Formats: sequence, C-alpha cells, structure tokens
Amino acid sequence: MADIAAAILSDGRLQVWVIDKDGRLHSRYERAGAKLEWTPWSPFEQPGQGQVPLVSLVATPSEDKNLQLFALDRNGERWATCKTTADSHSPWKPWSKFS
Repeated sequence: MADIAAAILSDGRLQVWVIDKDGRLHSRYERAGAKLEWTPWSPFEQPGQGQVPLVSLVATPSEDKNLQLFALDRNGERWATCKTTADSHSPWKPWSKFS
C-alpha cells in the first residue's frame, strides 16, 4: 500500500481511499445505518485516465461539506476532484490538474 486517506461524508459516514502497490486508487465507505460495516473495496476513477501511478493522496470536506480529494502522481502532477454537491450520494466531478 502506498498511501491511505479518509474523510467524513456529509451524512456522517466514513469513506476511505487507498493507493495500492501498483499506484491504483481504490475506495470503500461505511454502509448507511450500520456502524463498522463496509462496502467492498472497489476501483476509484484515476486522474489522467490512470496512465501514471499515484503516490499520495489526501481527502477533506470543504467548508460547505462538499468532499474533496487531492492526489499526486509519480511524475509530480497534482490532481483534484470533488463531489458535485455536498450530498453523500452525489457523483464525483472529473479529475483536473491542480497547480
């Protein structure tokens, strides 16, 4: 495992991301209404179409509770994505370079 990050979703559940040994990003989150019951690990969209392995990441909610994720790839490129709204079930925006 290269790196791990976690953040609290707007409904109070925890979401966790991990970069595996190959630089691929995976995620899981707590099931609704069930403390410490988790979804299975699943692939999470990679920045840059996944062409460059990731080495580091951090997750944080913004002031309006919209979850944000920042990643660094092996080439030193910085990337960012966030939920489309503060709703825990909203989709993620496409990754963009963060300079």
